[in-house]
Amino acid sequence: MKKTKLSLSQRPVDDWSPEERRLYLKTIGNKLWRIEHFYKIKDKLRQTVNLILNPIQKHYWQNRSKKDFILKARKIGFSTLCLIDDLDETIWNRNFTTFIFAHKREDVQKLFKMIHFAYDKMPREHRPVAEYYNKNELFFKEINSTIYVGMEARSDTINRLHVSEVAFVRDAEKKCASSFEAVPEGDGKIVLETTPNGVGGYAYELYQFAAGYKVTDYGDKSEFKAHFYPWYYHPEYAMPLTNAEREMIEAGNWLNEDERQFMTDHALSYPQMKWRKSKQGTLAEQFIEQYPENDIDCFLGSGNPYFDMHSLRTQLRGEKSGDKFFAGLKDQLKEK
Repeated sequence: MKKTKLSLSQRPVDDWSPEERRLYLKTIGNKLWRIEHFYKIKDKLRQTVNLILNPIQKHYWQNRSKKDFILKARKIGFSTLCLIDDLDETIWNRNFTTFIFAHKREDVQKLFKMIHFAYDKMPREHRPVAEYYNKNELFFKEINSTIYVGMEARSDTINRLHVSEVAFVRDAEKKCASSFEAVPEGDGKIVLETTPNGVGGYAYELYQFAAGYKVTDYGDKSEFKAHFYPWYYHPEYAMPLTNAEREMIEAGNWLNEDERQFMTDHALSYPQMKWRKSKQGTLAEQFIEQYPENDIDCFLGSGNPYFDMHSLRTQLRGEKSGDKFFAGLKDQLKEK
């Protein structure tokens, strides 16, 4: 009877040849390789595909740290990438706990469905057996590692903490602070990702320090690294032009002065500007919250603002100067 050849992961490391070791480091031993080859997701067309990082995800991957604060536009892939990374960290580390912090009850199971889907579709030979497999948790007894989702962390150590939509978490300072303390210094990891939700509040203040807009009284820097990704970084946010629109562009009357300046400042294409026009027409004042364009006035235009946001943004852009506060914000925007 022919003996079945065991895969690398099924054989002792001491039995590997030098070539097999090199192959392992390039493939299974490489985290990004695993992310793009082992884990399946559902794309926008409801097709089951491998998670292949888009340009924005790649940029974050190359610049991530142990404590990240991601301020982002909607539907550019960060929740997906972070969830798959959560699963991978849990599966490939012993004695490891990952907690996914959902900001509202209906998102608890929604987020974990993506974890379940990716786990179920993994190659069988690399998929550890889950001792617990329920709607909120996966526990891998053989490696003593667990990944779970909820609105409040347990009292044990959290090796990886992922807070989804942190700007929308109620009592965020209390809940997040206790969760942060459960993450060990050194090898612990924290990822906060969110769309903006108004000026003020714990998440807003945390981002201001992470981005360097504020420092403590002692001049200390934040332990978090800020990452901002506006909508126009995503290649999918563009719409094809009609012949009539091309004629208007040639005549110079399709964009107004502000739109032309915005297009020039950010080196955008006409299809991107068409997408922007369309979304602004549909979302109105909500556009700047759903699809931020810079990491300052996106907070002004989101949440439940008391002041008139159009007037505030007008001052921010310097059309009405004289206020030191807005002059300072304008300078910060230029630096970004």
